[in-house]
Amino acid sequence: PLLRCAWLHDRENPTLQLSGALDALEHTYCGLVAADGAPVAVRDGVTEARARAIAVRHGVRSYLGVPIRGADGCVRGTLCHFDGRPRLVPPDEARVLAWVATAYAGLLLAEPTPPA
Repeated sequence: PLLRCAWLHDRENPTLQLSGALDALEHTYCGLVAADGAPVAVRDGVTEARARAIAVRHGVRSYLGVPIRGADGCVRGTLCHFDGRPRLVPPDEARVLAWVATAYAGLLLAEPTPPA
């Protein structure tokens, strides 16, 4: 039920540190990805009904997130980018993010190899 920010990089404010921050999953854009089990693109959360409460609560207007799946196919996390301003989300961007999420899942969620 909780979302933990594992890593955040803000190119406009590289000193911003939110890694480790917790929030109720249901109050986040990532919660929409987890609920849908599919990529979520929001051009402007203030004008899109299902994202309005999230945009107002967090100041995030545009969002693109894709699921990170475990070997069992269940959503274990999200890979996303977002902005405080409305943005267009090009279709190719979601495909690239999904590809990276799949590669990342293989590294992040791989079973550790026992020592020999």
